Amino acid sequence: MPAKSKTEAKHKSINMEPALVHRDRLREHWDFFLSIPELDRSLLPHDSVKGSQALQPLFEFSGACDGCGRRRT
Repeated sequence: MPAKSKTEAKHKSINMEPALVHRDRLREHWDFFLSIPELDRSLLPHDSVKGSQALQPLFEFSGACDGCGRRRT
């Protein structure tokens, strides 16, 4: 992704905005994520890349910030 937009002069690759503007929409996404039914993982092969992708944990928080992906220390 380019650091600057070629069509909007003020648009950069990371634009900080107030969190309250996005919270309700993101809360709906989180609720949907939590509503996905559990999968019987014993039915999948665990010795393949495809099968291993369904093992727990399915989703982790890395400790990196939302922006660049670098870990905070």
